[in-house]
Amino acid sequence: MSIVVTLQVIGLLKMMWKPGGFTPGINAHNLLNATLNPDFSTVESDSGQLSVNTNFSLFYDEKRAFFLDNSDYFSSDFNLVYTRNIADPDYGIKVTGRADKHSYGIFNTNDTETNILLPGNLDSELVTINRKSSAGALRYRYDFDENLTLGTIATLRSANDYHNYVLGLDARYRLSDSNAIKAQVLSSDTLYSDTLYSNKLNSYQASKDSFTDNAFKLNFTHNSEYWLIELDHQNIGTDFRADLGYMPKADIKIDQAVLKRTFYSEQDSLWQETSVLGQWRIVHNTNNELIERELTTSFAVDGPLQSLIQLDLVHGEKVGLRHDKNSNKIDGNTTSFNENQLILYSSAYLDNRTYVSLDFTIGDKIDYSNNRLGDLIEATGNITVFATDHLEVDFYQTYSKLDAQENNREINVYTANISELRLSYQFDIQSYLKLSLIYNDIKFADSEHVKDLSSQLIYAYKLNPQTVFFLGYSDNSYKDNDLTKLTRAERTFFTKISYAFSP
Repeated sequence: MSIVVTLQVIGLLKMMWKPGGFTPGINAHNLLNATLNPDFSTVESDSGQLSVNTNFSLFYDEKRAFFLDNSDYFSSDFNLVYTRNIADPDYGIKVTGRADKHSYGIFNTNDTETNILLPGNLDSELVTINRKSSAGALRYRYDFDENLTLGTIATLRSANDYHNYVLGLDARYRLSDSNAIKAQVLSSDTLYSDTLYSNKLNSYQASKDSFTDNAFKLNFTHNSEYWLIELDHQNIGTDFRADLGYMPKADIKIDQAVLKRTFYSEQDSLWQETSVLGQWRIVHNTNNELIERELTTSFAVDGPLQSLIQLDLVHGEKVGLRHDKNSNKIDGNTTSFNENQLILYSSAYLDNRTYVSLDFTIGDKIDYSNNRLGDLIEATGNITVFATDHLEVDFYQTYSKLDAQENNREINVYTANISELRLSYQFDIQSYLKLSLIYNDIKFADSEHVKDLSSQLIYAYKLNPQTVFFLGYSDNSYKDNDLTKLTRAERTFFTKISYAFSP
């Protein structure tokens, strides 16, 4: 059983700046959230994602109401507050609010499972330490006027023999209606435990003492009716860590430029808007060794039925993984590959009840497991149908196949299929039923064949406008070469109450 409490704080004390100092005041724009034993992982399952041949940890959207409420108060240019890192908190408290030109957010949780993302410039890894930790963030922003905004942010994660503290300043200045500059500067202080130092993925720091480093990002944007120009530079130090955020890369410098021209149609035309885009991106480590260079040309058309067709041509020069994993060098320790890809994306509303989309990629792709270049075909399709006024059906299908040359013959590195079905039935404004099924089928060149099926059924009933009761079931089945059929690995029955009140 888990409980969430949300207070729309009519009587919450806040600090408002007035001449002569801070004066306590009352304001309805403040929100206090508190939660106890929030086993949110069962409330809504994650969407299926392809994890084969990926070097960096996947990003998953937050679905837990406690963290979603007013989450924009903690946003900044770097993703420093990625609450999915907080795996299993036994309690949490959050306060957010606005007062005149001030906005702020504070939260703190006690996490019973501590997951830490160890970053790198070619790969990352998720490590778990078996201890409780505190996780929290503080965000403050002051809007001088509609043109100038200054802010500060601090995050912390700490446990016995481990801590990560991040402090940052950021600013946004609008030069004109079309031009704006953003900047953010960060500093981190980190202490890793013996458990983390036993992992050799990141051997940058030889000592077990705490270590510090910095990160910096600068962005210029011109956005007018016909033109979009973006110039972006970021530098993330070798020993910079933001363990509460989603920053899977460190020891890296990224420079990027985007130029886009938009054209508008005359009345009664089949198309409404077209655009041509060019993007240049180059990535080095902090020693200026080349990691990646990429050039993209894109053409997009908005047409009838609210349709979109976009074609991307991508040429990239990228390095594979290190030959000697004990060395952090890039030059002389990696192999460089040229990737050329064609990417097609299309979507449309066939009618007011049916939406379809297709994302298709064909071209070269590095086979990171074997450090060679392969031929990729990948497609993801989606159809969403509002079958009735109460029933919504969502179906997603992903197919990915990578082939490569081995001993003068072509072999299949892997073939992956992900099928996802989601049904939602809204009985009335008070109750709904949701069913999700996610099926993974991945076959590898070494004859390893893995299948996975997860299912979830949730019923929710709104007792009143502020209280929701959840009842649900979930399970997971698995099959590999040692099993003849899908075998249930786990199943869970759960209930949850979400309660909110306004004193």
